[in-house]
Amino acid sequence: KLSREAAEEILKEWAEFLELDTDREMFDDLIEELRMPVRNQRLTFEKETETFKYQLINPVDGKGIVEIKDCDFNDKKIIQKYKDTETVESSVALLSKYTNFTAAEVGKLKTRDSTKMTAVALGFLAQIAPGRK
Repeated sequence: KLSREAAEEILKEWAEFLELDTDREMFDDLIEELRMPVRNQRLTFEKETETFKYQLINPVDGKGIVEIKDCDFNDKKIIQKYKDTETVESSVALLSKYTNFTAAEVGKLKTRDSTKMTAVALGFLAQIAPGRK
């Protein structure tokens, strides 16, 4: 298990690599949400592919690792929908665009896993703070 400080430093490195402003208040929210998965080494980032890998607390259909990466401009319409009305359907749509999971698989995620994955997608990739739409 990594120290709290080491986990925060890793999150800051990822943010700087992705050109996210680490001085903004939203970054504090992101650190708060993602510190523990980084400390427990369940959330990693591959700079070469700009892909996050998240180890699920509760695997879905035999899949324990989720890849989270940026999507194309057409898929970004989903983000707008999510910002306007945060519903279960919009959350499923968002995660199915940003991950290697289908909508059916996303629908089976437990809340703790989906919350962390949404924080990565919105905070690092869409650069919208969790809880601050």
